[in-house]
Amino acid sequence: KDATGRNAVERIRTTEDKTERDMLKARLPCVMIQCYSDYRAAGAIITPTGLIVPEWDQKSSPNVSDWPGFVQKLRAIPYIAYAGLSVSGKGAFAIMSIAFPDRFKEHFDAIQEEFAAIGCPIDPCGRNIKCLRGYSYNDETTSFFNYDAIPYTKLKAPAPAKLYRNKPTGTDARKVQAVVDRIVIEKRDVTGSYDAWTRIAQALATEFGEWGRQWFHQVRQF
Repeated sequence: KDATGRNAVERIRTTEDKTERDMLKARLPCVMIQCYSDYRAAGAIITPTGLIVPEWDQKSSPNVSDWPGFVQKLRAIPYIAYAGLSVSGKGAFAIMSIAFPDRFKEHFDAIQEEFAAIGCPIDPCGRNIKCLRGYSYNDETTSFFNYDAIPYTKLKAPAPAKLYRNKPTGTDARKVQAVVDRIVIEKRDVTGSYDAWTRIAQALATEFGEWGRQWFHQVRQF
């Protein structure tokens, strides 16, 4: 066992001052469990690992006071391959295999909904596939492995897009139209990276449904 890492974690768990505790946590190694990527910046090319990491803390689950006991209760869930305490000892995380790695967010949303239904909401930050997982130390009383865990197969379908038979009206629509007109006149490329390109498409589709496609084609032409 890693004595150096264990000592670092135990020091964090016994430190009362939050500023000092955060400083100590920042020195620990970390890893992206949910994806492979050379870097975390927007636009980085990622490959899903097929793993998903739900986590719980005092903010998301204020009713939990016995975190070691909470971890042991997770043993009953057949698709959790590993669970343990977070580095602070005041939270927990799990590692699960998912059936469809390319549908990561649909899996995450289903997991989030499932745990919320039983009174154990998970931290929404894990929906970012590039979320970092910091080093933590646990023994058999505060963690477990389930080598027979089964892949999680549930998916939550995304909300249907809004459909407009006619051009949308209202303040937001007028603002978007004005911005699109200016982009066309100036022939300006505002898409930048692939990440920005997809965010623009998703924003227009979410807010304006099928009509947003027309604005998107005008924006992306440059």
